[in-house]
Formats: sequence, structure tokens, C-alpha cells
Amino acid sequence: LKQMLPPGTSESQMKQMMKAFEGMDEKQLDATLKMMQGFQKVTAPVRNVYSTVNGWCGGYFLTVMLLFVAFYGGLIIYTRFFLAAKNDVDISETM
Repeated sequence: LKQMLPPGTSESQMKQMMKAFEGMDEKQLDATLKMMQGFQKVTAPVRNVYSTVNGWCGGYFLTVMLLFVAFYGGLIIYTRFFLAAKNDVDISETM
């Protein structure tokens, strides 16, 4: 069972997860497991794409994405506020 858990999961976390299933009857357990399997089936393509792209980035995909968002977000803010403010003309100057 410990092999199927994510790396770094402690035994106390594992016991806490198992306690969540203790109070369920057979129908609730089956419904919960079906819902979990359905969720895994829906998210599998996204996880596969993420794993592939993360492999291309040498395991730094999230860092690359954060830098990308920070750069383009900063670029948008700069052009929107600073360059637009520089190009604004005061109406009283034109009259």
C-alpha cells in the first residue's frame, strides 16, 4: 500500500487517509471509488501532457511557466500603464 502513495507521505498521513474509508458502507465505498476512477480517467491526458512537457524542460516546467507569466504579465503592465501614460496628451494643451 505504501508503494502506491506519493513520495514523502508519512505513515500518519496514510493512516488518516485510511480512516476516511473506515466509516463507509459498501455502496458509499463503491461510489467513492468509481468517482475517483472517473476523475483519474478525465485528468489522465492532462497529466500525460504535463509529464511530457516537464521532461522536455528537465523537470523545471513550473519554473519556466512562472517566468513566462511574470515576463509577459510585466510586459502587459508596462505597456498598458507606463507607455500609455507617456503617450497621453493633456486636452488643455491641444486647445
